[in-house]
Amino acid sequence: MAKRSLFFLVFLVLLSSSSFAVTRAGTTIESQAFVNCGAGNFYTPLIYVTVLQEYGLNITPTMGASSIPGGESDYFPFTITNAGNGSQRVFMGSGATPEGWETSLYADDNMDGVHQGSETTQVPSSVILAEDATYMFFVKLKAPDSARIGTHGYGYAICTLEVQDGSAYFGSNGILYGGDDMVVGTCDLSIECMGDMRIWRNDLNRDIYLTWGGGPADIYYRAPFGLTFEGGAATVEATNVTSPWTTEAIKAKDGSNRYYRIAQTGTSSFAAGILGKFDTAVIVGINQLSLPLIPYDLAISSEIGSQVTGAGNAGDADRVWKYDKYNPSFYDFAWLVGGVGPSYDGKWYTGNSPTTLTIGTDEGFTLQIRSGHPASYITFVGKVSEVARTVNIGQDMTYFGTCFPVEVALNDSNLYGSGAAGAGNAGDADRVWSYNPLALSFYDYAWLVDHTGTIYDGKWITGNKPTAIKLVPGKGYWFQRRQPRPPFTWNYLRPY
Repeated sequence: MAKRSLFFLVFLVLLSSSSFAVTRAGTTIESQAFVNCGAGNFYTPLIYVTVLQEYGLNITPTMGASSIPGGESDYFPFTITNAGNGSQRVFMGSGATPEGWETSLYADDNMDGVHQGSETTQVPSSVILAEDATYMFFVKLKAPDSARIGTHGYGYAICTLEVQDGSAYFGSNGILYGGDDMVVGTCDLSIECMGDMRIWRNDLNRDIYLTWGGGPADIYYRAPFGLTFEGGAATVEATNVTSPWTTEAIKAKDGSNRYYRIAQTGTSSFAAGILGKFDTAVIVGINQLSLPLIPYDLAISSEIGSQVTGAGNAGDADRVWKYDKYNPSFYDFAWLVGGVGPSYDGKWYTGNSPTTLTIGTDEGFTLQIRSGHPASYITFVGKVSEVARTVNIGQDMTYFGTCFPVEVALNDSNLYGSGAAGAGNAGDADRVWSYNPLALSFYDYAWLVDHTGTIYDGKWITGNKPTAIKLVPGKGYWFQRRQPRPPFTWNYLRPY
C-alpha cells in the first residue's frame, strides 16, 4: 500500500494590509484638489499622506518533486522574494515530518538553484529581506531506510509552497483595522511508496495489466530482456497513467515476451523491481516446463489458470504432473475441470477434491495437453529475479528449472562449481536430461567430465563433444545425481 503523510514548513512575516503597494514605505504623498463651482474657483488645503508599509512574500517554484531511494536524500530548491514595499523579516522553520523522514533547511550559497556538496550552511531562524530582495535555499529531505529498494520501493516526495495573505478590513469609520497579520508559506510533503507492483494475466480476455501502490506513473518496457532501462535503453509505452493499467500492445498467449519498469510521473527514477510477461510454447502431449519468473502465488490456478482445456473427468482434461519420488507412480496430478458447471469450471482438482499442488520457482513440472485440445503458448507473469538462485539438488533425480528469463549455457551454469560431480565416462558422471520429444529416447543428455587431467575437466559433454544444451527459461530439466553421492546446493549465479 502507498504511504501518504504530511509535514508543514512555515514562514512568518508581519503584514499590515492584504493588498501590496508599489510605493516605498515612508514616502510622503502631497495632494490637493481644484474645485470649480458657481461661487468661484479655489484649491482645497494641501493633504499630506505618508505611505505605510505593506508586506508581501512570493515563493518560487510552487512545487518540487523527486523519487528518493531509502536512506538517501534530495534537495528541493526554493526562492523567497520580498514583494512588499519595505524591508521585512521572514521567520524560517519546519514542523513535524512523517515518521522516519528527516527535513532540514540549507542556504543556497552560490544562488544557482543546484545543491552542491559544499553547501552545508543551515538557514538562520529568520532573514531580513530588503524590498525586491530574494533569498534562495533548499529543503533537504532524507528518506528512511524502510523505503529501501526491494522493500517499499522509492519514497516519492512532492513539496509545494504557497503564500496566504493575512486579513485586514476597514471599519465603518474608514479606519483600517486588523493590525499586523501573518503571511504563511506552507510546504506539503506527500510520500508515495510505489510498493506492491504486480503484473497480471486475464484468462478470459487475455489482457495483461499492471497494478501498483502510488500515484500516476510512466510505464517503460523492453521486449528482449535486460536489466538496464536507463539511458534510452527502454521505450515509453504510457505516461501519467494510474493503477490498474492495461497494455494495448500485447496479449496473453500471443508469443511475445515483455518486461516493464515503472517511474512516478514527473520523475526520472524507476521504482524497485522489474515485471515480466513470458510466453512458453507448448505442444499436444508432454511439455516439461518451469517458471521463468517469480510468481506472486504458487497455486496452479494462478500460474496456469484456465489457459488450457478442462473436462468433466481427469482422463479427458489437460493436467499438471508434479514429481514425487515417494509416490508409487512417482507423480502427483492435478486436472482442470471444465464443462461441469459454474461452481466447478476453471478449478483444478486432484482426484475428486480441490488440489493442493503448487508450482514453485526453480522446480520443473509437466503439463500434459490432451489429444485434440488446442496448444500454442502458456503465459507466465511475475517478477524478474535480480539475485542468484539457490537450488537444492537431491540424490538420484531432481526435476528443476530456471527462473532467469535468459538462456544460460550448461557450461556457464556453475553446477560444477557448486558440487556437481564428474567422471571419466558417462556412466559414472552426474547428468542433465533435456526433454526432446523428437529424440529416440525422448531426452538429450549431458554428462560432466572430471578427473581426466585434460582441458575437458569441469565441462559438460554430449556424447564425445561439448554439449549444446542450454538452460532455457520456461523449460524443465532433470538432474541425475549418481549414487551414493550426497545432495548439494546449486548456487545458480545471476547471468545478467
